Amino acid sequence: MVSNSPVSIVRLCLAAALLAGVWACGSDRAQSVAPQDFYARHTSAGTPISPLDQPGIIPLPDAHSQAPAVPPKSGESQPGVGPEDFQPSSVPPATIGLTPATVPSATTTASAATQPDFATDQFMTVGSVVLVVNGRPIFANKVLRLDIDILREKAKEYDRERFEIFARSQIERTVEQLTEDELEVAAAERTLDPKDLQLAQAFTHLWAQNQIAEAGGSEQVVRLRAHATGEDFEDLEQDQYRYYLQQLYYYKKIYPRIDYTAEDERRYYRAHIEEFTTPAQASIVLIEADPAKLDGNATAAKAKLLDIRRRALAGEDFADYGRTRNDLPGATGDQGNGGQMSIKPNSFILSNVEAAVWKTSAGQISDVIDDHDAFYIFKVLSKDEGGTKPFADRTVQEGIKRKLIGIQFQQRREAEYRKLYGEKIASPENIDPVLEMAMQSYARWSKH
Repeated sequence: MVSNSPVSIVRLCLAAALLAGVWACGSDRAQSVAPQDFYARHTSAGTPISPLDQPGIIPLPDAHSQAPAVPPKSGESQPGVGPEDFQPSSVPPATIGLTPATVPSATTTASAATQPDFATDQFMTVGSVVLVVNGRPIFANKVLRLDIDILREKAKEYDRERFEIFARSQIERTVEQLTEDELEVAAAERTLDPKDLQLAQAFTHLWAQNQIAEAGGSEQVVRLRAHATGEDFEDLEQDQYRYYLQQLYYYKKIYPRIDYTAEDERRYYRAHIEEFTTPAQASIVLIEADPAKLDGNATAAKAKLLDIRRRALAGEDFADYGRTRNDLPGATGDQGNGGQMSIKPNSFILSNVEAAVWKTSAGQISDVIDDHDAFYIFKVLSKDEGGTKPFADRTVQEGIKRKLIGIQFQQRREAEYRKLYGEKIASPENIDPVLEMAMQSYARWSKH
């Protein structure tokens, strides 16, 4: 997962050197880490776990300067997730150490264990394996933990049938994202230098020590916090270790292979010129006087607007009249918009009004305009003439570089996915246990 703020390789190396110095001295004290050394890892409900699963600009300034990002600080847990929703896996992964963790096989963990949901005396299936990737199982309750917030929200909106359809789709997406993460970890373990693996272990150790330090030195507090998210602290350490492996893999194996030329940048600019073009737009307050509401008296309708215009020019609030003396539908009342709206060229049904808007400066009040059997005046709040930024603009070139890096980055990741999938290191997925857990909680979630 790529952080939204890049971490310099200098900081990474200095941190590694610091770790080496601390361990060489035999210090076992928790080392304080400044907030700027950590960047949030986004795995909350509804957010892709992998960094580039969404379209848009990749937050990387240069293909050769991106270093691994680091994970969340202590106390940043999934909001609202507690033991009443599910219990920790009955077969937790081993604690991170200086040797790879040992994990159970799918054949020994596929059978479901049942534990009560203590808040409601319902039973939920926990400990079931959804699939195994590179020898590591992905457990049903871990998937549910990642999806639980959005599932709770949708349970309030959908009936049981629609909720099941949504839940299945959401769970499938999350499992796919977890699978891709594990495939990248597998690629990292196969291709990184042993020293890189040690660096990932060192950062994991630093992360764990930082959690304890921020909990006042209490390991018990840290473990209770982890349990509140539905996992053991050892599980979270495993996640951090794999996360660091991914980041090192990106930095060492993916970014150095990204390459583009000045002509590639120009070609992208020409093909996506709309991305660098801002349309003209004006924001106005429009007031209508409808003769039909004055017994068809057009003179009275026009006089009403002339009076409002005179008062506003004398210093009274034009917007207040837009909320109180406006015949425009939807303008008045508690839920009214006061006649405030945005207009783009050739898009407004009141063509006479629109023509006048582009001739009126920001802050000015128009004359009375006859349009579609009614009369109108408006005040221009703001106006953007729009236009296209030139290729030479610095922000344009930076944006194009991020786009090109993102495109190549994703292409190379997907190529690696295909290669690893071809090696069949992932077992067929079975999301039924996760879906069963979600459906068991539907009745409770839909009422709260």
